[in-house]
Amino acid sequence: MEPQLIDLPMVKEGRAQKLRSAGIDTVEKLWKADLDALAKHKVFEVDDGFVKQLHLLQGYAEAHAKGEAIVHAADERLWDLREPILHVDLEFDGPAIEIFLYGYLDHKSGKIEQWFDASRSGQESLLRRFHQRVKDEDPTLVTWGGDSSDIVQLRRACERYNIETKWLKTARWLDLQKDVVFTGSPETQRLYLPVKNFSSDTVAKFFGYQKPRLRVKDGYQALKMYQAYKRAPREGIKLDLMEYNAEDIKHTALILDGVRKLMEKFR
Repeated sequence: MEPQLIDLPMVKEGRAQKLRSAGIDTVEKLWKADLDALAKHKVFEVDDGFVKQLHLLQGYAEAHAKGEAIVHAADERLWDLREPILHVDLEFDGPAIEIFLYGYLDHKSGKIEQWFDASRSGQESLLRRFHQRVKDEDPTLVTWGGDSSDIVQLRRACERYNIETKWLKTARWLDLQKDVVFTGSPETQRLYLPVKNFSSDTVAKFFGYQKPRLRVKDGYQALKMYQAYKRAPREGIKLDLMEYNAEDIKHTALILDGVRKLMEKFR
């Protein structure tokens, strides 16, 4: 089945209709369109930011039309990451400022380590332990969307427990989603994947990941199960949350390897 306009990232039915009104009714037409001419069409006279995204969309249109990743250049940072490389994912209750689960995957060994605590004193201890680990090991911390989630929660938690926050700025973070897979700018986007969205599940699936059946399906359900655990602690809930967390850090490890492989010949 041929890809449709709404299969492209950032394109819902409203934007698809705009493209159709401008004569772009297929993904292939968008891939091969003269964007300067397209942007002058009257349908774009009232610009909601869509015009600025056309160059990015054209790259994704090519990837979808060909059914393969399109690589324009290698990102040398991916080969210069300081060891150890730790894939990190946190589970938290944002409004309550509670980080209840830290998940780590060592990229070299594949070893997974997880810290869980539902008590306030225990969570402060875990945060201080994480801070000390970053200080001692100076690792590369690889996240998926961490700039807008994990780091924000760590900063809020530090403020809650009167821990200085400068270390969050000096730590070696790599947000694999924002820095590599979807930068949001055609000037810095080196890689275009034929995916509909940039969730770690979707991108990992492109790289061959087969997700197992999990009791916890998403972050919202994880939060609800954590709240249930606080009301009535049960080991089964804890294990379900840890299993969910482990899958997320496996995603980023697979994606990092997959992106490196795609970019290798462009070095």
